[in-house]
Amino acid sequence: MIHKLRKRELAAYTLLSKHKKINYGDAIDILTSELIMTKRTASNVLRRLKRLGLIKVKIEDTRIIIEVEDIWRILDNLLEKYKAERHRRAHALAKKKIS
Repeated sequence: MIHKLRKRELAAYTLLSKHKKINYGDAIDILTSELIMTKRTASNVLRRLKRLGLIKVKIEDTRIIIEVEDIWRILDNLLEKYKAERHRRAHALAKKKIS
């Protein structure tokens, strides 16, 4: 899924990664001021980052908190999925050649 990351989302993720935990409203303010976008666009960017698994949105007390995921954990998961798929394909191809 990370291959669907656009430049705008990458820039937003980079800005937000400076804060491990940040209030949703503060995140919107940071994106609107730093990346010169509307609040609606900033909200849509946060939604896409959540869908891509780069951030988690949690409710603590009465606040909405955004937790930024570690990029190395995300890349490790991507590597493991890639290796598993390659092994599955290689095994299927070897089995096909035997038959």
